[in-house]
Amino acid sequence: MANGDAQYFKVTLYFDNEPAISGLTLTEAWGEEGYECEPLSEKGVFDGLRGSTRVFVGAPEPVMAPVPPAQYPAVAQTNIDWSKTFCVDAKAAYDDFRHATHQCEFRFLIMADENDPEIAHNEIVSTLLGIHQVAPMRAVALHYLDMIVGRTNLDDYLNYANSHLDQPQQMAEMLAFGAFVTEEAGAIRSWTTGLEHFGQTNLILDTSKVEATEVLLTIFGLGHLVVNGRRFAAGEAITSYDLLARFEAAELDGRPMLRIVRHEAGENTPS
Repeated sequence: MANGDAQYFKVTLYFDNEPAISGLTLTEAWGEEGYECEPLSEKGVFDGLRGSTRVFVGAPEPVMAPVPPAQYPAVAQTNIDWSKTFCVDAKAAYDDFRHATHQCEFRFLIMADENDPEIAHNEIVSTLLGIHQVAPMRAVALHYLDMIVGRTNLDDYLNYANSHLDQPQQMAEMLAFGAFVTEEAGAIRSWTTGLEHFGQTNLILDTSKVEATEVLLTIFGLGHLVVNGRRFAAGEAITSYDLLARFEAAELDGRPMLRIVRHEAGENTPS
């Protein structure tokens, strides 16, 4: 989230047991990635500068009463064929979240760059990779996306983003925005979170005519276009990913959204 000329992000890290992390092990791990680190206070495990970003890693503590984002467990209970998607596996993530024994706070502050919104997300991912290499995480709760990411996706997506340290970092789109779907009594709802960081109103799609996995692929595909520079507005029409639709202004829990109204025979998405 933005605050003046800075962007602030909050995450909770979850572990299988009490992690053996210290300021020294973290600065060594980040140093191997080419970052100079400077502690600025003795709070938590590390509180200081990592390159040009301010990072805080709190002291680990036992998980007492974990509180997931509001859409869990509903998004973890939807019947999705996760092998067909590049999305974060909500079921596996929620399972990992529930079985973690220890947690610690993670805060990240970076100067905003309106010309390149990918910078903050790439820096977060590389910072988390350093922690994951020192103390493998069971799950993380990305509060700025209202999304939980489990161990398997952490292993895959953190390594994907940082697999070529001698080349520009790859954008891990799966961790840059959230894509969710729920199903209740045949009614399917899918929506995004985090696209506002890219200057885009988040998207929502309601349907009863398409199965949940395909709906999730559609909403993720549109988010992918946003991350790569496309922007959508109310009143606009789109033909993409086998989708013929228009966008309408909407709300979800008081937040502005763009509703995707599909143009298909028999489809009548409410406004």
